[in-house]
Amino acid sequence: MLQRLTDQLTVKQLVEKTYLYLDRLTKECRRDIMEDLSKERPANANELARAVSNAMLEWFGRRDKYIRIMFDPRLVRDTPEPGIMMTFTGENKDVAFKFTLHITYYMAGNVCYTKNISINVDKRDFNKRE
Repeated sequence: MLQRLTDQLTVKQLVEKTYLYLDRLTKECRRDIMEDLSKERPANANELARAVSNAMLEWFGRRDKYIRIMFDPRLVRDTPEPGIMMTFTGENKDVAFKFTLHITYYMAGNVCYTKNISINVDKRDFNKRE
């Protein structure tokens, strides 16, 4: 069955399209943020979380004005290994979503070094906006 270009996408298609796009964006974002953090050296885990959340918000604001992401500092959790788990929520015109960011780091003296950043985008966290 052929679909015309003007036909409306189904909810499933909208969610799939947004999920795939956001998955690509977060990979690009991760690379850029890792580069930025290699130059910046926060003094502790709280400053690292603040620097990463600000960098994420700024990066998405520059990269795609149609995707809005929000960060709630109350959703920051420490992980068993030296790490931080943060949850971001977001939306575009049609779909609301959330994704998590996990940072592992190590302390050397009074400086916090980022070892790795991973961003988990789960398709189950994408829903049609009301």
